[in-house]
Amino acid sequence: MLVHFGNGSPTTKTIFEDALQGMFLGEITKEEILEEAQANNERAQQEEPEELEMVDEDDD
Repeated sequence: MLVHFGNGSPTTKTIFEDALQGMFLGEITKEEILEEAQANNERAQQEEPEELEMVDEDDD
């Protein structure tokens, strides 16, 4: 399920996992987890994709 939330920095998956730990400790409600994960997912969708530099490999 969380495989589709790997975008953003930090990723929505990371936000969700950290928030779940808080829920188990009684520090956050499930509604707050969903709001936080949704807000991070929306922010990640607006981020520009990271530009990767091509590296030439030498054939030695």
